[in-house]
Amino acid sequence: MKNKSKLLFYKIFLAILLLAFVITIVLIVKKYGTQELYEEKNEEIVEVFSQTEDKIDEHGLSIIEFEGFKVIGIIKIPAIDLEYPILEQTTDDSMNVSISRYWGGNINEYGNVSLAGHNNKITLTMFGKNKNLKIGDRIFLTDLTGRTIEYNIYDSFITDPDDVSILRTTDESVREVTLITCTNGRANRLIHKAREIK
Repeated sequence: MKNKSKLLFYKIFLAILLLAFVITIVLIVKKYGTQELYEEKNEEIVEVFSQTEDKIDEHGLSIIEFEGFKVIGIIKIPAIDLEYPILEQTTDDSMNVSISRYWGGNINEYGNVSLAGHNNKITLTMFGKNKNLKIGDRIFLTDLTGRTIEYNIYDSFITDPDDVSILRTTDESVREVTLITCTNGRANRLIHKAREIK
């Protein structure tokens, strides 16, 4: 009787293990399938943004939206083959869609604008290749007026998630951009800071 109970227990355990494995695979496929869909849509939004001359409504707000979020600019980093729309605000939902403004004013305003993006290590999308950036690499930001400004990376470091000093503006008369993404299994933040090339 004990052997039959043990055998039944093992069969149930294996069935649960198999079910958990199948569910995990389905969730992984769904997650990366959704990311692939967003990647295609990101390319379309970059194209729309580039071809739309009047991007601002009568209230000065962007008329271009992506998945319910206003697009306020485009980020391009040739060194890692990155080009994405910049969404107006950082939320859990916006972070799943594209790069987003975490802190600061409008794109290409004086001061520091901080942009956040997921570190998608498997698909190498969004800020998944930021670890390959070097001092001197260029970042191009295009704003709602269609103006593109070139920035030069001058600092890269890893910090704690609670470090708000990265958001400070060192000089209000200079345009700066700070790129923020997770690293070390979300325990830390990988930061790249860049200034406008005059």
